Amino acid sequence: MIFRRLPLAWLAGLQLQSCDDLKCTISLRHGWLNQNPFRSIYFAALMMAGEMAGGLPALLHIRKRGYNSAMLVTQIEASFYKKAVGRITFRFEEVAAMRAAVDAAQLSPDQGATYLAITRAYNERGDKIAEVRALWSFRARNADRRQN
Repeated sequence: MIFRRLPLAWLAGLQLQSCDDLKCTISLRHGWLNQNPFRSIYFAALMMAGEMAGGLPALLHIRKRGYNSAMLVTQIEASFYKKAVGRITFRFEEVAAMRAAVDAAQLSPDQGATYLAITRAYNERGDKIAEVRALWSFRARNADRRQN
């Protein structure tokens, strides 16, 4: 799926570790294709992994329920605490709350709903190296609007 739907994520080396009712975990290993001049993972690759870990549970929920719904990141920010080298694991652990926001958007199609997904990234030693905060917007689509 990553190669076909998100080729840049595949090229950067993002790997889906797990995605269930409790959490979504994406990993990324430092390598030549995703490094910056300081020999760590480029911030854009880290942001991509953080966004994916926080957004994939919503996307899967929308597809599972058969919703005709749009989702979009309307704001994103991050804090970086340590150099990102080795394998970095991104964990989003608020899947139930995000699903509730997706469901709320279906109940009030004129207003939609938003959810601030906070994904935390850890290195192989368990040190927190980053936190990505993505504000997701969910909106039910009208039956006559086509999905792009």
